[in-house]
Amino acid sequence: MAYVVIQHLDPTQKGMLPELLQRISKIKVYQAKDRMPVKADSIYVIPPNTSMSILHGVLHLFDPIETRGMRLPIDFFFRSLADDRKDLGIGIILSAWI
Repeated sequence: MAYVVIQHLDPTQKGMLPELLQRISKIKVYQAKDRMPVKADSIYVIPPNTSMSILHGVLHLFDPIETRGMRLPIDFFFRSLADDRKDLGIGIILSAWI
């Protein structure tokens, strides 16, 4: 199984999540890159200011077309995951209200 982490990020900030996760994870953590194949026993984190989809087990990154505040990167990725992996894809949403 592979894990893909999609966050709502400030597009102007550098993401630190890959480094933070790698400190506590026994499996390899990557910041996703365009056309990166997804491998089992790996974690992939979306970079800031990007949208991401998956097709044929490969991650695709591109500039968001939606205006800031209207972006739904998690929804977009879940739709591509459902199209690509069918009943083999699993989506989990973690949310914190502070």
